[in-house]
Amino acid sequence: MTGDRVRWTNGVRRRSLLNPVYAAALLFHPAWIPPALDPSIDTLRRVRTIAGLLTCFGVHVALADFSIPSPLSKINNVVLILLTVHPVTVGVMLLVWRKRGHQVRTLRVPVLRGFILLASYVGALLILIQLTIASPESETSPGAEMIHIGVALWLFCFVIVASLAVIKNLFGSAAIHPSLPALLATIITWLAALLDLNTDEVVLGVVLVLSGPVTVTAVAVLELSRLRRHHGIELLTHPGAPPQPGQPRPGGGADFQPFWFAVPVTRPLFAEDGSPNPVAQLTPGTWYLAVEQRCEGLVAQTQDGHRGVLRDSSDIERG
Repeated sequence: MTGDRVRWTNGVRRRSLLNPVYAAALLFHPAWIPPALDPSIDTLRRVRTIAGLLTCFGVHVALADFSIPSPLSKINNVVLILLTVHPVTVGVMLLVWRKRGHQVRTLRVPVLRGFILLASYVGALLILIQLTIASPESETSPGAEMIHIGVALWLFCFVIVASLAVIKNLFGSAAIHPSLPALLATIITWLAALLDLNTDEVVLGVVLVLSGPVTVTAVAVLELSRLRRHHGIELLTHPGAPPQPGQPRPGGGADFQPFWFAVPVTRPLFAEDGSPNPVAQLTPGTWYLAVEQRCEGLVAQTQDGHRGVLRDSSDIERG
């Protein structure tokens, strides 16, 4: 990628980081994650998030499994699944896209950012586990004990908000491919559910545990179907990575695949009829959708639905 890249945040005040809710939202829902391609996909992702939460916590509520060792073991399982599934799935899809003739080197920035999100989340979980297991020694002063409890509570709130964010955006995987969050959610949910099947309540356990991944899978299929039918995006074909030398390049028509992009500096978006007056201004730090390539420029759509021609597409960053 060339040009200035979208920052992790659009600005932050140091005092705001003392708020665990704000800090978690800032870190785990950064500005570089592109928004959903349309409101329906965003709704499907919200439903998938709720189904994922039910998979994580519904079984423990229904089976009254509130003992400390059990939640800690579940967190350990989650850490193991995340550290395995996310890198392996992303690596396999990169190999698939490369084999199908796409240059995956342009994806190194969103892939690296996703790994940073994954490492940050896993690190927060592990620190929370240590603070939960460890307790201040009897000789510890009341002040130190209060600090220990305060840090643990801050981190607990931080992890809860972070979990809500990563369950929806799956570590910013939409910046790699719009279909990747649905795939990751399905795999992670099924693996987590299968690890929860070791319960004495066999029939109840199977119903409760498997209802979550079945729902997540159904929502993921709808999400992938809408991406394919309404936006021409398929999982096996990467919409943002340019083809390798010798492969046909996007040039409009049926061969063009929509992709998200950001501009390095403010640039005007002109009307499609060729009039000289701009219809909008594209600003850095915001994602826009490229829907067509024409001889006069790149046809782009803003997040509020305005369309126009970006005549200067040099140094844009693909999402």
